[in-house]
Amino acid sequence: MLMFMLVFLKGKVYRVMHDKAKTPQMELLVECFLFVLIDVLFLPVLQWRAPILGIGMCIWYFAFYFLGYICNKLDLIQKWRIWRGCIIVVPVFICFAMFWKRTGGAFVKQEWLETVIQIPQLVWILVMAYKYLVPCLGIFAIFSLAAYLSGKFGRLLVYLGKHTVSIYVIHTFLLKNYCKESMMVSVVISFILSLIIPIIIERLSGYMGISGPLFGKYKKSVS
Repeated sequence: MLMFMLVFLKGKVYRVMHDKAKTPQMELLVECFLFVLIDVLFLPVLQWRAPILGIGMCIWYFAFYFLGYICNKLDLIQKWRIWRGCIIVVPVFICFAMFWKRTGGAFVKQEWLETVIQIPQLVWILVMAYKYLVPCLGIFAIFSLAAYLSGKFGRLLVYLGKHTVSIYVIHTFLLKNYCKESMMVSVVISFILSLIIPIIIERLSGYMGISGPLFGKYKKSVS
């Protein structure tokens, strides 16, 4: 709905623009401007007036959706995949994530930052930039790892990719019940079992003919 609104408004803006201004660069600029209007002005006001339908979360997630839209439009994904140095973003992400918090203030030492800068507006800008920077680095780090591993473990990833819905549906029920004596052991065991058990259950449900209602996997009829 938000993207439809953005494209609709872009069409309205283009109607009043001169032909010379209708360039790919101008189109991108208009889309970014409309995104700011929707995500920074429209959605917060709507959330304040009608805090329903998860609008507050849309304010956060729409930025990442729009980032993906722009990356795809500029073909940045393919360029990123063939760039050999893309893996460097993984340690960069780890370093930045060490000072990041998911809830509350995004920066772990935000009070220290406020004491040093003493300009509330500037602190807010820095915190918001950091709040979005860390997840963006995480996205590109995971994508870099996926691009690297696909060449090493392509067949395994393709197999797991066919069962991602089943794994997603089942593994949340399993993670709470694994051993927690050792953090590292717990993480490794949880990771392995959360892949193996859902796949076994999905395969069994397929043999029993109930994978359709459980996981939406229906066999196509061959005419």
